Amino acid sequence: MNAYKHEKMFQLIKEHAIAFGDCVSVYDPVLDKVVESTDCFMEIIDIDPASNHIKAQWLAKMKLSGQVYHEELFQIGADLSPVFKEYELVHVNGSVHHIRQVNYPYFDQQDPEKTLVLITLRDCNHEYRTNPKHVTENWRKENSSQVRYLRKILALISNECQADFAMLAIPSADKQHAQSLVAIQDGEFIDDLNYALKGTPCEITVNGSICAHKNDIQNLYPEDNMLVNMQAESYIGVPFFDEEGLVSGYLVIIKKTSLQDKSYCKKLIENYQAQLNRRIQLYFADKQLAQMCQDKSGFLGFDQEQFLLGTTPSSKELASWSNISKETFNSVKEAILITDADNNIIHCNRAFTDITGYSLAEVLAKNPSVLSSGLHDAVFYQQMEKSLAETGIWEGEIINKNKSGKTYSEWLFIRVVFDENQQATHHIAVFSDISKHKEKEELLYFQANYDPLTMLPNRSLLFFTLAESLTKLEEQPGKPIVLMHIDLNGLARINENFDYNVGDALLVETARRIKRIINDDSVMVARISGDNFVVLFSCVEHTFDADNIATRLCQELAKAVLIDQKTVKITANIGIAETSNSTLNPESLYSMAEQALLNAKLEGLGQFCVFDEQLRTELKNTWQLEQELNVAIAEDQFVLHYQPQIDASSGELLGLEALVRWQHPQRGLLAPFYFISLAEKTDQIVDLGTLVLRKACRQIALWQQTLEQTFTVSVNISPRQFALESSANTMQSIIEESAIDTSGIILEITEDVLMADHSDLLTTLGALNEGGIKLSLDDFGTGFSSLSYLQQYPLSELKIDRSFVKSLGHKPESLSIVKAIISMANSLNLKVVAEGVETVEQRDILADLGCDIFQGFYYAKPLAVADLTEFIKQ
Repeated sequence: MNAYKHEKMFQLIKEHAIAFGDCVSVYDPVLDKVVESTDCFMEIIDIDPASNHIKAQWLAKMKLSGQVYHEELFQIGADLSPVFKEYELVHVNGSVHHIRQVNYPYFDQQDPEKTLVLITLRDCNHEYRTNPKHVTENWRKENSSQVRYLRKILALISNECQADFAMLAIPSADKQHAQSLVAIQDGEFIDDLNYALKGTPCEITVNGSICAHKNDIQNLYPEDNMLVNMQAESYIGVPFFDEEGLVSGYLVIIKKTSLQDKSYCKKLIENYQAQLNRRIQLYFADKQLAQMCQDKSGFLGFDQEQFLLGTTPSSKELASWSNISKETFNSVKEAILITDADNNIIHCNRAFTDITGYSLAEVLAKNPSVLSSGLHDAVFYQQMEKSLAETGIWEGEIINKNKSGKTYSEWLFIRVVFDENQQATHHIAVFSDISKHKEKEELLYFQANYDPLTMLPNRSLLFFTLAESLTKLEEQPGKPIVLMHIDLNGLARINENFDYNVGDALLVETARRIKRIINDDSVMVARISGDNFVVLFSCVEHTFDADNIATRLCQELAKAVLIDQKTVKITANIGIAETSNSTLNPESLYSMAEQALLNAKLEGLGQFCVFDEQLRTELKNTWQLEQELNVAIAEDQFVLHYQPQIDASSGELLGLEALVRWQHPQRGLLAPFYFISLAEKTDQIVDLGTLVLRKACRQIALWQQTLEQTFTVSVNISPRQFALESSANTMQSIIEESAIDTSGIILEITEDVLMADHSDLLTTLGALNEGGIKLSLDDFGTGFSSLSYLQQYPLSELKIDRSFVKSLGHKPESLSIVKAIISMANSLNLKVVAEGVETVEQRDILADLGCDIFQGFYYAKPLAVADLTEFIKQ
């Protein structure tokens, strides 16, 4: 057995002591001193913990009682196991105290070779439990209400969750206020918290929903002063329900740090909700009984403390129950069953009959096994009997069967009753039907963790399971986790064109197909959003072939589906991530799969991609470039170069195209190829486009003032600039503020602008055209423009994409396409500009076809302003 670590173990035992009323101390056998202790040490041992010669003082108090332990007092096991001791101490005032002591090995962090003794102490005078009789008597005395038991459970929960604040509370009838039953803050119990629910996260919990926030809880609920005062960062609230499905109470966990995930919800529901539900029910039942006790006519001097639910009396006290009116006994909601020493039924109340269907006459003198469902094995009942024999108590959940043969879940509390000779005389069982609670809990759990459409786990349960799988990697080295992120393409169009029922049916079929391909119940398939699924493979073998599975998934999901006489088809892209690193958090692994998915989509529909070191490097570089691009825009690290456009017939300069260059501080002058696509993905293109337009307008204004020669300047405008109304207005403002002759500027747009669904696009382009600004359609022939678009919008020229120009003289089809474009443009009275003219052959072919303007390296590469001035003079 390993020795207990200093901080963690001491804190754990200290919190345990707080919950159970024990004292904790650390004894140094070399110094013969108590080096650490909790406050109750003096009260229990009657020795000042700061004094010297502790052992002698301790032994002296034991000697007065006739017991001597000498060296064994602070003994620990040879195998470093705990050692238990029980003895009596005599205090200075003459009082005798029965002490239960446990010694644990405890290593000093400052001196690892030095072994100290960690001691827990309990004064058992008020709860002496050397046999079941004492267990029964003292449990009843110490638990005159359910609150003490709730304190113990809450202490365990608080410790498990490492909570800074934990509370069990009950709402008022109007759900406007709440009062704490039990609360712990910073390891100390606090009492009687009353607060208004409005504007707090508890308001959501009180209305029957789990409320969980991983971080930023103060900003989400700024009106909740308690959160601010606690410096809270995260919050979890879990409701409990009564028989009618109403919230009877709730559990709150608050931390000053962020939650790594929300898996606490699942654990709290699974591990504690049944116990807490039961105890809260008993709390209200006890409260009701106490109110009835105040009615003298109902109890005729009966001592209510002897009849608290979840407790049982001694034989003598049991006899006093004859004073209880039958009406009162039967008014209790919990079923009460009493058996004799041979465990034959001698009495039950009305609630027992309501739950089981059996009347007293039908079960009288029978064994309670008449209720057995047969769903529990022999080991279950052996453990129950062992607990009753050793402690006189058993409590837990059990499935029984009623008279009609229907099974139901009950929370059962059994206690043995002893006479003066410590012989068992009766057994008393108190239980309630918790089937409705379990159904409510199961429904709540399902709603929190599953997608109701496909019945697959949702994002919350996926991340919880992923977190668990990552922690198990250390136990199974060489068996990594594989995550596949599946994104469906085309679902949005199906929803737009058909009833949403078609889309829903398609999602259900998609889930079936994924499950059919995977064909392994140990693999989790989850739907995490509208058209996104995730497959989680835990601890895969070396023979696992992710590529093969991804290929089959893509092929299967691309097959057409017949729904309501409609044939629909989608495709899928898949991102794959794999790890053997148990320290990786779930969000990081998911992000890796997501990045691989984005890369797969770039490769085309129906493709998959595996996240590897090369992709990691590319993503890192992209992220770095994105940050640098932000700085570059803010600091204006860009310059414009201009490429001449030449009149095909006269050879004169007709215009220029403004092309942006990034003057990178470390990498020098960068062409658009390195950053434009990234700017478009991150929406930085809007700010960059605005910057370029403003620079171009300034230069146009300067040329118009200083040069006699007139020419146009074309400036590229991104589709995103037209998509944003504010950006479109900004373009007009920049042009107007520059005070240029608008006949000298042409705005180049791509076919994507015309294809986009912008209701006010025609108005925007019309306003620009009316202001004298010409519009040019760039890269024509690479998109999906139709004649209707060309007729609808006020264009002045078309630019043939360089890919067609490059293959002129080599590919006959390119010649046909270029010829058709020029012919169509002429019919629409549009000028034609050919980009990428690099050879005499290309120039001559284009001239013969009737192209109006040439642009390309044959005439000039893009030039800086200084070089361009010389070019213009020539």
